[in-house]
This record gives sequence, structure tokens and C-alpha cells, in this order.
Amino acid sequence: MEITLPITVIFAISLFIIKESLELVRKSRAKKRKLLAFKAVLKEELELNLWTWKKFKSSLNRIREAGQGGHYVVVNKIWPQF
Repeated sequence: MEITLPITVIFAISLFIIKESLELVRKSRAKKRKLLAFKAVLKEELELNLWTWKKFKSSLNRIREAGQGGHYVVVNKIWPQF
């Protein structure tokens, strides 16, 4: 028993497989671009936070090194209210 399919059915199945393969590639590339963008944003934020943390540690060390004889003034800046 031999089963033969019309050429249109074979062509439709082939087109479906090609379309799904291309869609898979497109989605994987989009996911990769999104991940790279997220990494870039995260890297920038971490660098900014690291700078803030280093500045804080530096200030804290200067206060500790000053000891009892150090003179520091705490300044509270009040922002104008609108």
C-alpha cells in the first residue's frame, strides 16, 4: 500500500517547517538582545552603586581616623518646598 500526497500538501508542510524554524531563530536572537541590554543596564547601575559605597567607606574611615580630636559639622540641607 503506497500513500501519495499531493504536491500542495508537501509544499505546505515544507513551508510550515521553514516558517517555524525562522521564527525560532528570530525569537532566540530577540531574547539574546534583550539579555545583553539588561546586562548593560545592570552593569551601569552596579558601577554607580559601587562608587557610592566606596565614597561612603572613605568618609567613614576619615571620621574613624580623626578620633576624639576631630571636628566635624553635620549639615542638614533643607530643600525649598513648593
